[in-house]
Amino acid sequence: MIDYLSHITAESMAFGAALRRGGLEATVPTCPEWTLADLGFHLAEVQYFWGSIVEGLLLDPEDVEPLERPDADADVSHLFDVQSLRLVTALRQRNQDDRCWTWHETGSTVGWVLRRQAHEAAIHRVDAELTTGTASALDHGLAVDGVDEILTVMIGGYPSWAEFTPDGTSIAIRLTDAERSWHLRGGRMTGTSPRTGNDYDLEAFDVIEGADDDADATISAPAAAMDLWLWGRGTDIAVAGDRTQADRLRALAAEDTQ
Repeated sequence: MIDYLSHITAESMAFGAALRRGGLEATVPTCPEWTLADLGFHLAEVQYFWGSIVEGLLLDPEDVEPLERPDADADVSHLFDVQSLRLVTALRQRNQDDRCWTWHETGSTVGWVLRRQAHEAAIHRVDAELTTGTASALDHGLAVDGVDEILTVMIGGYPSWAEFTPDGTSIAIRLTDAERSWHLRGGRMTGTSPRTGNDYDLEAFDVIEGADDDADATISAPAAAMDLWLWGRGTDIAVAGDRTQADRLRALAAEDTQ
């Protein structure tokens, strides 16, 4: 059982430490459009938003007021510390099965927020430490879970109103340091959102636990390397078979991650 709250706390503390090391004007190598100060405000804003959702068990994201960015970049570190503590406090005071708004159709609970925010903090901690030249490893168990989250929630978690049509392509994902694998069928997701009325016709993957030996491409890596690759933070993977399928997966993952 993963202690997501402990991971949020530890990863956020490490992120805050990276901010305090200075160089807030430095470019984040994994998010080159951002400075370290921009990254700091981004995670402060994310943790403020979800802290507000959990604290009030809100059911509508419009009930959260926007967070104002400080005029001075030097104040971003303090803002992050305040919002991170608020998020951790709110999560600690709630039960995991308490209902609240999330953007995922089947994940409207505090437990879903716990998992998502543990990975959000971990990935951005990596970003911050790469910027300051002090990068440390991802926790192995969290990385294994991170691969599962991005595959099954971020990439394969299409809504119930959508229809998936396979195109005959497939990818196998294998972790070399854990007994976990996934089978991804390529195709398209189509449908009309009942909430917005918007029509969708998008490239998609259907994700199934357990790899397929006959897949067009097999992507293998240790859990941490796979997690970072899926998030666009690394390239240390091995691809057997059709490399274009791996590129296709990474392109789709890029649309779902920041």
